[in-house]
Amino acid sequence: MGKPTNRKRILGFVGRVTIVHVVSYFIAGAIFYNVFNYAAKYSKPEMASFMRPMSSPFVTFGPLFQFIRGPIIALALIPFRRVFIERK
Repeated sequence: MGKPTNRKRILGFVGRVTIVHVVSYFIAGAIFYNVFNYAAKYSKPEMASFMRPMSSPFVTFGPLFQFIRGPIIALALIPFRRVFIERK
């Protein structure tokens, strides 16, 4: 099988960063949604003018949009990937 090519390493890195981003986004969102009672806060008039209601499809499918954001973050981190994966 040999050594993985640089392209495979980069794609693996992008995949790992994306998965970690999506999972952490979902977990943090679920925790803080309950802790800070977002539904009640976002329905107040002062917040409703610039925050979507929790019933909005954009809010509902927000975690799915993170599969687009994850690779973008990964691409920004590629120059530092050796720092993240290097073992001491």
